Amino acid sequence: MAEALDFALGQIRLSLSTVEPCSASLWQDGRKCAVAISVFLSTVSGEFRSYLDLLVQDLTRHNVAVKVQEDFKDLGGDTLDKLDVYIADCDAVVHLVGDMCGAASDEAQQRALLAKYPDLPQKLPQLADALGTGLAFPYTQWEAWLALYDCKQLYIAKAASAEQRGPNYAAT
Repeated sequence: MAEALDFALGQIRLSLSTVEPCSASLWQDGRKCAVAISVFLSTVSGEFRSYLDLLVQDLTRHNVAVKVQEDFKDLGGDTLDKLDVYIADCDAVVHLVGDMCGAASDEAQQRALLAKYPDLPQKLPQLADALGTGLAFPYTQWEAWLALYDCKQLYIAKAASAEQRGPNYAAT
C-alpha cells in the first residue's frame, strides 16, 4: 500500500515504527528481539542528492539499513534486475518525486522483468496499460512499481515547487 505525502523535502522525517518486519525473531530463551529493517530511498539523484544524503544519515540506525541505487554491488545482470533484488529485500520504499525523471530502463530489461514476473500485468494493471504503449520507464518509477508489486510499504513524497534542487537540475 502506498502512503502519499506532500510536504517540503527539508522537513522529511519518516516514522519507522509503522514499518513492520516480515518475520519476528526470537532469542534462544524465547524472548522477542528487535528485528532489523531495510528502507530503500528512491529518487533522481541529480535533483535531490543533498536530501538523499540527509535522509540516509537521519534514517540509519543500529536496526535500520538504508539503501540507495548507488549502493548496488556487482550482482551481475542489468540495473532493473538489481533494483528488483534490492527492493524485494527491503521492508519499505521512500519515493521522492520531483521534476526530473532520470535514466530509463531499456526494452530488453523490461521484457526480462516481465518474463521473470508473468503475473506483473495482472497485479499492476495500470503499469500493464502503459507498458503496452512501448514506453521505457525511468528506473525511479520502476522502484515504486516494484515496491507495489512486492507488497512493500511505499511512501511517496512530492517536492514543493519552491524546494531547492541539485546543481544538475533540469526539469524533464
